[in-house]
Amino acid sequence: MKLENKVKVFMSATGTSLFNFIKETASNEPKKVWKYTSKKNYKHIASLHFYKNNDAIENFIQHRFRGDEKVIWFCKSAEKAAKLHAKYPDSHFLCSSSNKNKKYLKLIEDDTFISTGDKITFNRKYLFTTKVLDNGFDLKDEQIKLIICDEFDINTMIQCLGRKRILSDADKVHVVLFNHSSPSIHGFRNVLNDKLGEVNAFLEGGVTGRNNYVGRFAHRSNYIIYDQPSKEQKYSSDKKISRVKYLKTENDLSIIEEMISRNKEVNKLRMDSGEKKRSDTYMMYILELMDKDRCGDLDRMYEQQELVDYLDSILGKQLFKKEQKKLIDKVNIRSNGKQLKSYEALNIALTELGLDYRIVTDKDWTRIVDGNINSNRGKVYWRVMKLTS
Repeated sequence: MKLENKVKVFMSATGTSLFNFIKETASNEPKKVWKYTSKKNYKHIASLHFYKNNDAIENFIQHRFRGDEKVIWFCKSAEKAAKLHAKYPDSHFLCSSSNKNKKYLKLIEDDTFISTGDKITFNRKYLFTTKVLDNGFDLKDEQIKLIICDEFDINTMIQCLGRKRILSDADKVHVVLFNHSSPSIHGFRNVLNDKLGEVNAFLEGGVTGRNNYVGRFAHRSNYIIYDQPSKEQKYSSDKKISRVKYLKTENDLSIIEEMISRNKEVNKLRMDSGEKKRSDTYMMYILELMDKDRCGDLDRMYEQQELVDYLDSILGKQLFKKEQKKLIDKVNIRSNGKQLKSYEALNIALTELGLDYRIVTDKDWTRIVDGNINSNRGKVYWRVMKLTS
């Protein structure tokens, strides 16, 4: 950066904050800084899914990747990665060497990665890692077919996906991302607004201004504000602002605001066309970011399959009060938090789920059942029927 009369080239797929810093700190002379951008290409992603519950993604792996395909799972914490590593012996584990991960470091093996010719890979089915692997390390192996990422930060997620280098047009990868809920996204927004508010209070009023802003939490940490040792006084420091981290936080906040704004627009269009609003802020943003026309919700997919299996098991049977309650709980349709229990409401739910099943109702007037007096005589029952095309 300090070289004079030189052309300096910086390239990155996730360098927005750094490029903003460079532009801000460079000379204001015209044509001093040029910026060229191209749209990211995600054509190598064969499928895109989202999940919330581990059972859903583990079922997905067992059904779709039972062969010699390899899986990388970027976990949010070393604790989660360590638990998965313990559950699946045919795996490697990786995390940073920070103090909070100290007890997990013994799980890291020296021979996690191997290099043969142009191939850089790991020799087991799974690699459970934190984002420690998110930058500066390339894996080159067409057997890596599934990448799972729990990270919310968009740039971090993109970096994680980029750890597998695409070797040819035929080299495709399936991606599963953690489906961060709309309330949690609003929570992230509040945290970032609070961080920036604290920094702005410091810029305007110094340490006193910051302390007044945070109140009794004056000793809490803020990654944007750091202590710089004083040159004049030993064992003393001055608080400074990391401009790069400030710009990064501003950029993260603008992404979240864009997510929320787009989801409001989409939900308005849904309601105008008679559909229900959905809490799919993160999912819809990623779908557009990656220029995909479809994605899958693994939790819903496996819950739906479980429901189909149950409906098949009770086809044609008379369902009285106890069995009706079980069916109501299986479908579990709610309005304003209240579980709907009528067979009409359940039929609407089955239609919305795209399931070819319907519930019909009648009364049982049979007198004798299996040689005994019918205790259900005169009672209303439900019967699940399968629609035929």
